[in-house]
Amino acid sequence: MQAFNVKSSQVVLREDPRYNLPIFLSIAKRLRKSLYPKKAIRDVVYFIRSGTTPTAKGEAYTSREKGVPFLRITDIKDYEIDLSETLYIKKEIHDGLLKRTQLKPNDVLLSMAGTIGISTIVRPDLKEANINQAIARLKPIRDLIIPSFLKLFFNTELGRALSDKESTVSNQPNINLEQIGSLQISLPDLQTQTQIVDFYNSTQQKIKSLQKQADDKLASIDSYILDELGIKMPKFESKMSFAVKSSDVIEREDPFYSLPRFRELIRLLDRQKNVITLKSIIQDIQYGASVKNEYVESGIPLLRGTDLQPNKIDVREIVYLPEKYRKDIGTAFVKVDELLMTRSGTVGIVVVIPKNLEGFAFGSFMIKFSVDADKALPQFISFILNSPIGLWQSERNKTGSNQTNITIDGIKVIKIPLPNLDKQKILIDDSNKIIKDAEKLNSQAEQLKQTTNDSVEKLILGETLLNEAQNLIKKAGLFT
Repeated sequence: MQAFNVKSSQVVLREDPRYNLPIFLSIAKRLRKSLYPKKAIRDVVYFIRSGTTPTAKGEAYTSREKGVPFLRITDIKDYEIDLSETLYIKKEIHDGLLKRTQLKPNDVLLSMAGTIGISTIVRPDLKEANINQAIARLKPIRDLIIPSFLKLFFNTELGRALSDKESTVSNQPNINLEQIGSLQISLPDLQTQTQIVDFYNSTQQKIKSLQKQADDKLASIDSYILDELGIKMPKFESKMSFAVKSSDVIEREDPFYSLPRFRELIRLLDRQKNVITLKSIIQDIQYGASVKNEYVESGIPLLRGTDLQPNKIDVREIVYLPEKYRKDIGTAFVKVDELLMTRSGTVGIVVVIPKNLEGFAFGSFMIKFSVDADKALPQFISFILNSPIGLWQSERNKTGSNQTNITIDGIKVIKIPLPNLDKQKILIDDSNKIIKDAEKLNSQAEQLKQTTNDSVEKLILGETLLNEAQNLIKKAGLFT
C-alpha cells in the first residue's frame, strides 16, 4: 500500500491510481524528453496478433518428431526461444486454426500475461512455430525499425515499465493487443538503432564470458578435491541393457539402482582408503516441517528446496510463515554448521548453515543433519556430497514413482572419502579461494549488465552518445 499525490493536469488517459503511480509518471516524462521522435508501436509495425491455445492435452498435440513447436511464455528464457520443454501441435492445426500466427524469422514476440513485456525474436533456423494466446507476434516495418532494436527496447527497464503501466491486473497482469499498439517508443534513425544493438550485443558477449569463467571455476572444485584425494570418477557408456550377477543384487532389485555407473562408483570407493558411510559420522538427522503454504510479509523465515544451490543458500526469495505455526514446526529449525539436503525434486543438493541463517525453519522436502566435529568438517562434507561422488549416490538411493525422494536411511548409507581434519581444512581453504574468484567474476558480470542496461536506455532516449557509453564502461574497468 502507498499513498501519493498527482496533479489533475498529469491525469491524461486513465484515472486509476495504479496507472498514475509516480514511477510511471516519471518514466512517461523521461520518454517525452527524448531527443528522438516518439511513435506508437502500432505505427512502426504492420501486424500485431496473439495466438490461440487448443484444449490442453487434446487432439491438437503430438510428438516432437511429428509436430510444430507451440511456444508459451515459459519457452522464452533469457530473452531467447528455448525449445527444451516446448509442446508440439499437429501440422494441420498449425496450417488451419493457428494459420494467422505462424511465426517467421525476425518476428518479434512479446509476453502478454503473468510476467508481461518479455520479448524475443524468432531466430532464422526456426522454420516453423506457433504461439499461444499469451504471446503477441509483431512484424516491424523494416524502413522504420529493425527487429532487434524493438526487442531490445521492450526488454529494457524502460520498456518493461511502459508495458506494466498499460497493463491491467485482476488475477494476474495482462496487456492486450490494443494496449501494446498504444505503447510509445523512442525512435532513432536506423543507423543509430543498429549501433545501439551492436553496443548491447558486444557487452552481452563479455557478460557471458565472465559468467562462463565463473561457472568453470566453480566446476573445477570437484575435480580439484577428487584429484587431491586420488579419486578418478569412472567412465562409462550409457546402455539400455546390461547384465548384473544375482550375487551382486543385495539391497534393491530395480534396474536403475543397478546401473553400471553406480556399481562402478561403489567398487571404486570400496578400493579407497579412509572411506566411511555417513551413518558413522552423523550425530543428528531429521526431516523438515510439513506446514501449509500460508506466507505472510514477516514472521518465521522458511527455507525451501528452491533456496538451495550447491554449497550456497540464496535467500532473495525467502518466504515467511505466521507465528502461529511455530509449535507445528517443532524442532525443524536450523543451527550454525548443520547441513541441509534437498530430498525431493533436484535431490542431493547440500549446504552448510551460516551464522546469519540460524533459527530459520526448513520445509519437509529437505533433511538436516549434523556431523561429529572430531571427525569431519561440515563444509568438507558439503563439498563431497555436491560432487559426483555424493550426487550419484543420492540419485541412486532415491525411492518412489511419481515423485522420487531420498530418505534418512538413503542418506546414511552414502559412502564418502574422509581424510584427516588437517587435510579437510586445506581442501576447504583452497576451494573457498576458487569460490571467491568465481564470485568476483559474477560480480563483474552483474555490474557490467547493470551499466549496460542503464547506458542502453540513455542511448535509446538520446540522453547520451555512443562513445560516452563505451567510455563509461571502459572507465569502470568492465570492458576493454
